[in-house]
Amino acid sequence: MIDNLQTVLELAPDGQVSGMGGCNRFGGKAGIDGSALSFGDLFSTEMACAPAIMDQEGKFLAALGQVASYRLDDPRGKLILLDASGNDIVVLTRHDG
Repeated sequence: MIDNLQTVLELAPDGQVSGMGGCNRFGGKAGIDGSALSFGDLFSTEMACAPAIMDQEGKFLAALGQVASYRLDDPRGKLILLDASGNDIVVLTRHDG
């Protein structure tokens, strides 16, 4: 992980997805059914950044493609994205504002 590189995922109640992978903005649609979660084809801008940033961003977007469900850790303010085997693959911190 690169220090101070902010990755943002915004997920609206209607399933609209938007965010920033660290260099590029992305968006698309997610399917939400109970705790099941999947991301459809996401589009992304195509700005070039430092190779390490692009690598981290690519890994994040690839991980979203593996998401099968989620769980909330409300006491810590975390959204944990899980793969089909129930393994944590992405942990996000809630940001209000």
